[in-house]
Amino acid sequence: MDFDAANAIGQQGEEAISRELQVLQQEYGLQFLHDVLILDCKQTAQIDHIVVDTYGVLVIEAKVRTGALILGTDVEKKWTACYPGKKHKSFQNPLAQNRQHEAVLRKALKECGEPVDADHVKSVVVFSGANTSELDLSTLERQRVIDVSELRRFFQQRHDFAITTALPEVEQVRMLAAIRGMDRSGDPDALRRHVSGQPYHRTQPSRSEAPRAPAPIMPSSWQQAATPIPVRTESRFGRRLKAVLWDLTVRVAAIGVLALVWWWFFMGPGSPWLSDFLTSGFKSTSAQVAEPAPAATPTRPPLDQAKSALADRFPDIYPKVANIDSPVVGTKNGYWTYTWEYVVKSAYNAATVRQITLLLNDSGEVTGFEKE
Repeated sequence: MDFDAANAIGQQGEEAISRELQVLQQEYGLQFLHDVLILDCKQTAQIDHIVVDTYGVLVIEAKVRTGALILGTDVEKKWTACYPGKKHKSFQNPLAQNRQHEAVLRKALKECGEPVDADHVKSVVVFSGANTSELDLSTLERQRVIDVSELRRFFQQRHDFAITTALPEVEQVRMLAAIRGMDRSGDPDALRRHVSGQPYHRTQPSRSEAPRAPAPIMPSSWQQAATPIPVRTESRFGRRLKAVLWDLTVRVAAIGVLALVWWWFFMGPGSPWLSDFLTSGFKSTSAQVAEPAPAATPTRPPLDQAKSALADRFPDIYPKVANIDSPVVGTKNGYWTYTWEYVVKSAYNAATVRQITLLLNDSGEVTGFEKE
């Protein structure tokens, strides 16, 4: 299949995802770009969709394989689309594609002065019209391969179980502007290099000359924040110098406060008060201070409530837990943690022991989870 035919088929999947993202845009306050081409010294990355929201950046790879059964594993370089009539077509592992796209995007953002933490860059593969039930994937990778009909559920889980620190709207606007500035999808020479696989030697026009994708429709709060804030161009040396000067200022201020307190107690108006306190004795003074009331002991949620929460949230994992009545109970960030071990079979029937942890508040409500 030539490039134009493959591009036409891929366009169908991208349009289906675009329609779904437009519906979710107002509900979750997200913004997105389509068909973004980013150039690097050694490679190019053409990303079907990039979503920017309060949880970071989401890279979406769209795949249209109508009526095909998809076969593949986490580590295979190629996956296979099996069509009726014994027609098989191989294609690049989309999970590996997304890992490459994540790396190129993080590097490009760092070079333009908008570094982003790896926890704030995620990816997902969205199939349209394909059966992915036979893919041999780990639990984590399975969550990164969905059907277009599951996109709403994916964003609901992204919203309910977000563990990363939320990005302020200002950071979201800057990141979106930086990605739009790096996009070379309207540059014919850049597109030719991407199709032919030629390396890029930074001969593209400057940002002011290069064509850009149309601006996305933003909520009013984004537009107000985006108007006065330019993309940062400050050098790494300048940022480091500012950090050193700020640290020095804080230290000098702290020393000044301590010196002022010392003068007030030993040489200033506080000197008589300090003398009276020392001569009156510590015992009489301490006796007048009421002992603080003992802190209330938080109530740990019952085991049955934690087990019920595990069965509701992860019905596929619950039967695989070895000792459902003997979890490891602890605390983390003010929440109760219940940790179980369960067994997962890999591609060659080898058993792997994994862990899942539920985070519950004192009322027994699930506030998050962690999976190994």
